[in-house]
Amino acid sequence: VLWRGMWERGEWEEAMSEHGMTLPVLPFYSLVFPFTMQQVFTVSRAWSSRFANNIRSEPLPSPFGHPYLDDFAREGKLRVGFVSSDLYRIHPVGKSINALLRMLDPNRFEVFGFLVVSSQLDEASQLEEGTGGVLLVDLSVESSAEGAISINQEGVHILIDLNGHTSGVRMEIFAHRPAPISIHYMGFGATIGADFIDYFMSDPVIGTPELSQHYSEKLVYLPPSFYTTSYRYDTSKLPFVSRNTTYREERAAAGLPGGGVVLCNFNH
Repeated sequence: VLWRGMWERGEWEEAMSEHGMTLPVLPFYSLVFPFTMQQVFTVSRAWSSRFANNIRSEPLPSPFGHPYLDDFAREGKLRVGFVSSDLYRIHPVGKSINALLRMLDPNRFEVFGFLVVSSQLDEASQLEEGTGGVLLVDLSVESSAEGAISINQEGVHILIDLNGHTSGVRMEIFAHRPAPISIHYMGFGATIGADFIDYFMSDPVIGTPELSQHYSEKLVYLPPSFYTTSYRYDTSKLPFVSRNTTYREERAAAGLPGGGVVLCNFNH
């Protein structure tokens, strides 16, 4: 009732100023509410502050150092880690990022997949094409501090979050600063609002320069689009599609007319 009243009266700014970090709205939902980019920033900032505060109850034995940066200066090979609850699972991000990980040049990159859901290792092992040399590390049974220590011990130079403010995120790991550079990519459509995320991978369409003031991160532009997708699919194995029905029968089963253009939205 409270939120419905604020919605009808347009009192979002007042509510955010009054409630601050107790604002009862998830950052993911703020993207579909009638919020301005500044209001989305306020919500994300509040939630990220919670993650930063959570690590106080789980301090590190000692501050992280990054002596392995000398290895990069000498060898010129980057160690890049991806942290995600969606890698190798039936999820838009997991499906989209899979081909990219296999295509990174092994002579220039050592790639780690830090998995935070117990089923991810099993699902990765079932990939017919394999992981393309991605080194998998299971953090699902580790605390945030333990996970951060594991990442630091691998000598990761750049740590990339693929979740953002979505289900399964382990943002406290990033709050411990286990790597010299932290980046958000793909999983969330707006700023993370965290001091411990340095860069946000974007493009000139979704992160235009005039919007940069609403990001706590520095924007990194990928031309022409930030989005990547896997380019190889065996269509016979796609779910929910029967190969024994005709084109028109499939349309009819979905409640669509037999002809004409169908406009689809494939995000989630």
